[in-house]
Amino acid sequence: MPYHSLFAYITAALSLIFAIVAIAQNLRSIARWSFGMTMVVMAIEGLAATFSVDANSISSSVGWQRWKLGSISFLPFLWLLFGLTYARGNAKFFLRKWSLLLIVILIIPIASSFIFRGDLLLLSMDSSEDQVLQLQLGWVGKLNHLSILIGAIATLMSLERTYRASVGTTRWKVKFMLLGFGVFLVVRIYTSSQSMLYGSLDYRLDILNSIGLGLGALLILRSLFRKGNFELEIYPSQAVLQNSFTILIAGLYLFSVGVLAKIVKYIGGDVAFPLKALGLLIALILLGLLLQSDQFRLRTRQFVSRHFNRPMYDYRDTWRRFSEELSVQIEPREISNSLAKLISKTFEILSVSVWLFDHSDRLELMASTVSSKAEADRLSFGNDSMTKMREDFVNSADHVNLDSKSSGWAKELAKENPKQFPEKGGSRIAIPISSKDSLEGVIVLRDRVSGIPFSTQEYDILSSVSSHAAACLQNASLSQKVLESKELEAFQTMATFFVHDLKNAASTINLMVKNLPKHWDNEEFRQDALRGISKTGQRIDNIIGKLSSIQNSLSLSLAEYELNPVIKKHIAKCAIPDNIQLELKLYEPSPKTKLDEQLIGNVIENLIMNSIQAIDKKGNIEVETSENERELTISITDNGNGMTEEFLNESLFKPFKTTKRTGLGIGMFQSKMIVEAHEGIITVESELGKGTTFCIKLPVDEGDN
Repeated sequence: MPYHSLFAYITAALSLIFAIVAIAQNLRSIARWSFGMTMVVMAIEGLAATFSVDANSISSSVGWQRWKLGSISFLPFLWLLFGLTYARGNAKFFLRKWSLLLIVILIIPIASSFIFRGDLLLLSMDSSEDQVLQLQLGWVGKLNHLSILIGAIATLMSLERTYRASVGTTRWKVKFMLLGFGVFLVVRIYTSSQSMLYGSLDYRLDILNSIGLGLGALLILRSLFRKGNFELEIYPSQAVLQNSFTILIAGLYLFSVGVLAKIVKYIGGDVAFPLKALGLLIALILLGLLLQSDQFRLRTRQFVSRHFNRPMYDYRDTWRRFSEELSVQIEPREISNSLAKLISKTFEILSVSVWLFDHSDRLELMASTVSSKAEADRLSFGNDSMTKMREDFVNSADHVNLDSKSSGWAKELAKENPKQFPEKGGSRIAIPISSKDSLEGVIVLRDRVSGIPFSTQEYDILSSVSSHAAACLQNASLSQKVLESKELEAFQTMATFFVHDLKNAASTINLMVKNLPKHWDNEEFRQDALRGISKTGQRIDNIIGKLSSIQNSLSLSLAEYELNPVIKKHIAKCAIPDNIQLELKLYEPSPKTKLDEQLIGNVIENLIMNSIQAIDKKGNIEVETSENERELTISITDNGNGMTEEFLNESLFKPFKTTKRTGLGIGMFQSKMIVEAHEGIITVESELGKGTTFCIKLPVDEGDN
């Protein structure tokens, strides 16, 4: 058996085993299914290519090649589906965002391959004297290789996004899976670009695909032993092409190969051109990996700092990044999570954990780069050791080496918490999160890239950012207390009004019930009692309805109405006392617009009743309407008591604020909600002792103009 056939069989077998292992561990995981099906399809492709080379007849060889080209039509969709879902907490967002491309690379290549199967390959004779039969790619075959290029580049971009979003141990868990899958894709970019460039089949490219599959499988094998790498929840940036090495390298490669191919064709051909193109691709990939290497970046900064007298870190840039990221967070866990990620990325540290003191004065794990979700862990710690730790950090220490400290609280901390502090910890450093005399928590650093010790400059930066984090945590705590205080104040205010009205209603009912046995035979009393109970029940229903309106959003039932009849109908529901004269100045012809008649009617009734209650003796209420091209206006004016400027500016449209002895102070709040739901505005002018004018402006329905 030829060596290339044996190698193809081995890699196909490995691929099928990987597929079974990945899918069997979680049958509901999209990432596992897409990975498993990718391995199955690539195994089928490799076997079909091998059978084609080993075939005894041209027709058999052509048949297997068609099966190979047909099978690769599934790969771009499976690749991209894996890239968008692997280890992602926000996979649904990216699936929606990339849904169009997913549909295109699923339907077009597959449909073309099976509908126009005869156009996958074309048979032709070369122009030499030997007249050798050659297999050329048809337009469907070229389309499949084009979709391979598009799918490979898009998937590499997605995997790169996942890699960049991962930090610390999370990156360590996904690294070899991403590298292994990346090997598949990079090899395919080369082989598919060569196939499109020459337009013919070359069994050497199939061998290279098998080699790429084997190398990728070896890298993925190492990743499969890292438990939970599929179930991680990484949240990549949603930016489209921000600083993408994939686009840079793929663009440079395809452009360079295209230019070189033209030059080679012009000068008469170059037998070694495919190898040169492969060498160029490998060089560009190595350059990209080098630039992405944590060790390379850290060593480069150290070299420049040591030999060119330059600081390793730009203090202004570092401080700006930490300040911008931490200042926008409002929850302790969010602040801790941002702090851990920033420290890990800035100082190339694999394991960063943030511990904050809880209400019982125990250290609780709030964020960790070891996993995407901080576990609900708490550190066991003696009271004496806790006190000693606080004294060390608050009084003097800006950091403590937990491994070199031979006695005291650090030794007890490691001994009592072996899960968080195993014996082989990798130079664990504790940084206090403190501000003035307050210790909020501790940052524990572990497993720095290459085990490089921290410099004095780095300790200074860590001390500064931890102090800033302490200030952010204190501000978040104060903000939470202020919010809770305001919520309590609002509840107490609501409860005061609610209890007052219910108490009056209960007193009315109790009085009637108490007198019923004495006057039961008096029919007039019974009728009066029933009316009183009914009225009290309606009052309670009204209170509950108004309170419910605060938390429920308005649902409008719009229809076209003439405004004047609506106003007259709802004014008629208001009992106008004899001491008040009501005057209507309604614009004619009656304006028309779309509105919710019941809700707008409620506003008019509420404003009329407010005007009535604002007039102590004799007074006037004037209702006026007007219209222009853009809006309808309803004005309600009274010469009652009026309101103070302070009440107008600070309390009028807020719930539970009222100048009346009875009522919940909800009417104006609800009226404003109704008018604004109609895309209108309500304004008020008032002067104490002289009266008030409310003005409602509603937009004119453009369809009527």
